[in-house]
Amino acid sequence: MLKATGHPLLARYLDLAMSPLKAVRARLIPLAKGRVLEVGGGTGANLEWYRDLDSLVVVEPDPHMRVRAERRARKQGVPTQILDADAALLPFPDASFDTVVATFVLCTIPEVDAAIREMRRVLKPDGCLLYAEHTRSEGRVVHAAQRALTPMWRRVAGGCRLDRDSLRWLRETGFDLQPMSPPRPANHPFPVHYGVARPRS
Repeated sequence: MLKATGHPLLARYLDLAMSPLKAVRARLIPLAKGRVLEVGGGTGANLEWYRDLDSLVVVEPDPHMRVRAERRARKQGVPTQILDADAALLPFPDASFDTVVATFVLCTIPEVDAAIREMRRVLKPDGCLLYAEHTRSEGRVVHAAQRALTPMWRRVAGGCRLDRDSLRWLRETGFDLQPMSPPRPANHPFPVHYGVARPRS
């Protein structure tokens, strides 16, 4: 769980830090349909890419991130409900959403297995999870760099773990992945994967 104070400095600079991954959002987020839940919406960087939804709910526990997301939603005219909620204990009934969106957040959530189970629980059986994550590298040198940098990076990046294998967590929690991405965008130092995940029957 985040501390009540959240991460004010990170919220201020997060958009700049994540700007090299804007093309990933532009390709992935328009796939969201129907009733949509975004988990860990941060500063609302995905909001400009949603199209023709029935409804959009964003959960974000950091108050500084929420303020920025709310401001962005008003500016862009996106009808959005932004809630303070824990990804590991989502306040929604089973099978509530057609699409769940989780972008660059599984690396940060402390109870990632519980959070993914919750995403699957609130997702309709025929729904989909749109995921985008920087992940642990299969290459020995890059993996070693990720592991060495992670303790420092977690302190400055709100708990983000560079060496977390988020795709493995998704598979082991009952999702089949349909990747859309190359293993590493040219403008990012670590592997980034994104695509559509569907609940395994």
